[in-house]
Amino acid sequence: MSSPSRFWVALPGRGKAVEMTAAELEDRRKRGDLPAGTLVARFGSSEWVSSDKIDAVLAAPARSGSEEGEGRTSLEAPPPSSAVQGADVLEEPPSFAPTIAGTMESSIAAPVPAEKAIEPAPEGRREEAKSRTVVLVLATALVALLVSASLFWAWFRYGYARGAVLEHLPADCRRLEYVDFAAIDGSAMMRDLGPRRAKALQDWIEDLDREDGFRLSQDDDAKGRVSVVRTLKRFGLEPYGDVKEMAFCELREGDENEKITVLGGTFRGRDLVTAVREALLRRDRKVKDDRLQIDEVDGRPILRLDESRSLLLATGQIAMIGKRKILSRYLHAKSVARQYGIGDDDVFVRHWAPATDAGVGVAERYSMFKDKLVWVRTGPRSEGDDANAIKDRFAQAANRLRKHDGVEALADAYDNVAVVAEGTELRMTVSFPIKQAHKAMAAIVDSDRRELRQIVEALRAAQGTEAFHHAVLPGVEYFELRLSPW
Repeated sequence: MSSPSRFWVALPGRGKAVEMTAAELEDRRKRGDLPAGTLVARFGSSEWVSSDKIDAVLAAPARSGSEEGEGRTSLEAPPPSSAVQGADVLEEPPSFAPTIAGTMESSIAAPVPAEKAIEPAPEGRREEAKSRTVVLVLATALVALLVSASLFWAWFRYGYARGAVLEHLPADCRRLEYVDFAAIDGSAMMRDLGPRRAKALQDWIEDLDREDGFRLSQDDDAKGRVSVVRTLKRFGLEPYGDVKEMAFCELREGDENEKITVLGGTFRGRDLVTAVREALLRRDRKVKDDRLQIDEVDGRPILRLDESRSLLLATGQIAMIGKRKILSRYLHAKSVARQYGIGDDDVFVRHWAPATDAGVGVAERYSMFKDKLVWVRTGPRSEGDDANAIKDRFAQAANRLRKHDGVEALADAYDNVAVVAEGTELRMTVSFPIKQAHKAMAAIVDSDRRELRQIVEALRAAQGTEAFHHAVLPGVEYFELRLSPW
């Protein structure tokens, strides 16, 4: 009886080939236990055959025992070359050491495993991938929402639209005054002077409180300017910076002159009305709680300042001071910026309407540019107004300024005043180089109370100094807190 046919089987990933009978091999093939890349060789053969051709190998007629290897052991009929017992037939053949003639190349090529078919991902994995995609999209949308919300909150809390105060004024003011505190603070004239100015204000108000006798007590709630500043900060308001604009209007109502003041700034999120009330209570010992009452008008808080005037918080950016009937009339926004010709470069504007329909009004305008601050005043020409006489008056002001360190830098600008007197109109222009304006402001904020008093007296005697005044004046001053020494 002849021995059964035997085969060498090299399974992928195994360290060595294994021997099987034809029946064992057929059984594995039926069970699907011959993965792609399996190689088969009949005992005594020198060639490997891929598993997809196994039917042909099994059906091939058997050769003589001496050739086929029937009855042989595995030691007598080893696997074909490069797949000896103990070696993986899928490994590359070993490299050879270089010789004098060069590097030898192996003449035995490693068998190439059959490519595995790409199987579709299981249903569970597809659902998991979809879930990860949805989570990623939601996370990205959440980040974008948070960034947008942060930007909106920053604008809502700290943002301010220039010219907003002009939307709550009548178009027929007999006298108008407009101050752009934000533009002054951000100008080259005030470069690097903000912290020094804040410290100077604290020093000035402490000296003023001592002069008024308020700082005899060390109590934090002592009356006076120091207590006012401390109260404002407790409510989140800064003397400088939070008030961005101011507009004042005087108008004729029948036989009376009515006045309205509009303040714009970053008031959102702060209890401005209560802060002003608390500050006023600490400003003057004569003020009593029952006089400063907080009420509401159309859902807006309003503080009674005295018998005729009140402070109304119109919006998160706008506060108005005046009689209740006047405030109600101009509560709703309506821009009048064009009416008064306030330009983008204007930081301080005054306007007086003409006394008669045929008369000439008076306009005073400070415009801030990159390299200069320009003051222009136009008005009616009076009898005796002469260009040379006006220049002499400005020369006298320049001589007074030269007596004070720092502000003497402004003297040359007064010496070079331009005067145009034609017909019924007079026009005067003074141009301050921004470097000289910055030097003057540095001298002002670095002065003590005694030095400041002397500088202020010299500047008051000269025209065209309001821009310097409002660079020193805290914006909260228009809430009638009377903090500034100038």
